[in-house]
Amino acid sequence: MFLLIICGFILSNTADVSCYDSDYEAIRGGWIKPHKVMATWFDAVEQCNKEGALLASPINEDILNHMISIIGTNGHTTPYFIGNNANIKSGLYVSLEGVPLSNMPVISMIEVLDPRAGPCMVMDHKMLLSVVSCTSRRPYMCYKARDDHLNMTECGTFDKKYIRSLKTGSCYKYHAEKVNWVTAYETCINEGAYLAVLNDNKEQISVRDFIWDQNNSGAEYVHIGLLEWKVGGPWFSVHWEPFEKIYNRGFIQSELQSHVGNCQDHRGVLSATGKVSYTKDGSSNLNAYQFICEKDPTYIRFPLDNMLQGKLMIKENAPG
Repeated sequence: MFLLIICGFILSNTADVSCYDSDYEAIRGGWIKPHKVMATWFDAVEQCNKEGALLASPINEDILNHMISIIGTNGHTTPYFIGNNANIKSGLYVSLEGVPLSNMPVISMIEVLDPRAGPCMVMDHKMLLSVVSCTSRRPYMCYKARDDHLNMTECGTFDKKYIRSLKTGSCYKYHAEKVNWVTAYETCINEGAYLAVLNDNKEQISVRDFIWDQNNSGAEYVHIGLLEWKVGGPWFSVHWEPFEKIYNRGFIQSELQSHVGNCQDHRGVLSATGKVSYTKDGSSNLNAYQFICEKDPTYIRFPLDNMLQGKLMIKENAPG
């Protein structure tokens, strides 16, 4: 719910962006997660990819049963997009894993399909499949297959680029690519993290050292999780904590100010000198910078079952 509120406000004026997040459910052979915010088929595929998963298809009985359960929750009947599509060859419906429709357990439920209705497929709570336009908007599910070669780090993720700080207890990942603030925000959310929030001077120094010393960054600025509430309004973290509260608590060095009469939205950045500053128009690529994501190590997107708990890998070379 917390991330739903944050995403809904920050990206309310950004078209076709879905950053809503919740835990994946562990099932036999992998993890599955419903997205109730509707999207086109192509946007659904992209969103699942950003989360390290695929748009789900009923490729076996276990996945099918969980998909049916999710679709029919609370008596809902809205059909969901599935990964099966014929975008490469008309009439040849194949999952994103490469499994043809003829090899799936739902094949017996299909009487006829007319490819002229569209190259994408939906499934309802009764296992009925139909073909539709890919540009229609539907709910969907993401599925990640289990890979025993992946190891969960102490940051609660398979992404080894997240490094835990012994000073702050949080995990951080530096992104060297330059993007605007909104894209940086979305990227962090899709990784199960958030744009870094500097809670005190200790964290400010630690993050500054992590970016410019340990990662040898040549960046002048990096995006962080601060935003101006409205034109001339107060500054908040992406956790909706007033910046004045953080400033008074942690004595953060800052160059922030309110911008009365300026219609551009402003977003927070951290400079190479270690000071918190700002950039104009968070959705403009003219203000593209590198960025840093912060992750709570107790948040685990893909929860481990007992069989995999023993594979937990602890990094000993954590940053200071």
